[in-house]
Amino acid sequence: MSSGTTDTADRLTSSAHLGATLRSVLISPTAGFEAARRLLKKRARADSHPVEGYTPYVLSFAGGASLFVLWLKLSALFGLRDVAPTDFRWGFLLAGAVGAGVLGLAAQFLWGLLAPLVAHTRDAAAGTFRLIWGAAAFPQLLALALLLPADILIVGPEAFTSGRPADSVSSAWAALSIALSVVLAAWSAALMVKGARVVAGSSRGRAIGACLVAVVCLAGIVAGVRSAAVALVGS
Repeated sequence: MSSGTTDTADRLTSSAHLGATLRSVLISPTAGFEAARRLLKKRARADSHPVEGYTPYVLSFAGGASLFVLWLKLSALFGLRDVAPTDFRWGFLLAGAVGAGVLGLAAQFLWGLLAPLVAHTRDAAAGTFRLIWGAAAFPQLLALALLLPADILIVGPEAFTSGRPADSVSSAWAALSIALSVVLAAWSAALMVKGARVVAGSSRGRAIGACLVAVVCLAGIVAGVRSAAVALVGS
C-alpha cells in the first residue's frame, strides 16, 4: 500500500474516531470531553494538522448560521425588527447565515487563542478549546438541518419577519420551532461550560474564566449576527 493511500486511510479513521467522540459528548459530556482530550493527544503525537481535525470547524460554521436564524425568529417575535413578509428575500437569509457562520469560525479561533491563557493546564492547547467550541455547537447543527427546513416549508417568510403565520398549523409550528431552537441553544451553552470545566480540571476559577472568555466571544457573534440581520433583512 502506498504512503498516500495509508495517509488517506489514517485521516479517514481519525475523522471517524473524532465523529464518534463528538457524539459521545452529547450523551455524556464529561466522558466525551475527556475522550476528546485523549484523541487530541493521539493526533498530536501522529503530527496531525490540524490536531483537532476539520469537523469542529464545520460545526462552528453551522452554529453561527443557526444563531443567525434564531435571532431572526426571536427578534421578529419580540418586535425588535419590523419587516413585512413581502419585503423578505430568501437570498438575504442565505447571505446572513453564511456571514454568521464565518463569524462563528472567527469567534472559535479567538477563543482558541484566549482561553488557554485563562485556563492554563497541561492539556489546555488551542486545539482543545476549538474542539470544545465545535462540539458545543453540535446541537445547533440539528436546528439548522431539521428546524430550518420545516420553518421554510410550513411557515414561510412569516417565520423570520413580523408577519403573522397564515393558519393555526403554521402558528403552532412557529411557536414550537422557537422553543426548540432556544432549548438547543441552551444545550450548546451547557456543553461549552462542561467542556471548559473538563479542561480546567479542579480549578473552578480557571473554568469560570474560560467560560467568561467564551461569553465575550459569543457576544461578538451576537453583535455581528444582529448587524448582519439589520443590514440584510431589515431593522
